Amino acid sequence: MATNNTKPGHEAIRVVPLHQPKVEVGLEDLGKETGDSELFTGKPHKLAAPAKLVYNGGPLILNTKVFTIFWGKDWSSIPSFVTLAAKLNAFFKAILVSPLMDQLGEYNKPGKKIGHGSLIGTKVITAGAPASVIHDSQIQTALKKWITAGTVPAWNPNILYFIYMENGVKVIMGGSSSCSSFSAPIMAQVSESQTRMVSGAILASPSFTTSKCA
Repeated sequence: MATNNTKPGHEAIRVVPLHQPKVEVGLEDLGKETGDSELFTGKPHKLAAPAKLVYNGGPLILNTKVFTIFWGKDWSSIPSFVTLAAKLNAFFKAILVSPLMDQLGEYNKPGKKIGHGSLIGTKVITAGAPASVIHDSQIQTALKKWITAGTVPAWNPNILYFIYMENGVKVIMGGSSSCSSFSAPIMAQVSESQTRMVSGAILASPSFTTSKCA
């Protein structure tokens, strides 16, 4: 747009948008051709150099089985949280069978093919929920107890537990916290034992804001 209230000898100030929002694309449309000139100029793209990755035999999740854990009473008592939990579960159901999972095929190894996954369940846990601050090590301990007690599904090589906190709970890991070092924390957590590795992701509430940090 332009301002018209200019004085003699003065140029108008013009405000030009530098970013044009793109049309939303559903998961089912990923991988399809588009008419976006910013993504494709009509000229052949150069082939990317092959990645030089070395697989050293570590754990490889082939068909991810996601189990979501919503820790705290808000997830069952506040309507907006109940709705949010349902939307998060719907997201996992969609993305785990989407073309995005197919792209992980570049990490396949002989006898180890990465395929689609699934959401195998969800659970709201209120007991022992942190009020304001919790450390990664405490969450690891809680997860192990839930597995042992049968509160959540038993471990298997494909399972991945996603643990969501209540709004306003600060998560600390390695000296960093969700109030200062990250605003939408996704912290990979792996607990090792002699016979298995239990993998999980620790997440603060998606509506978490730093203004609500303790």
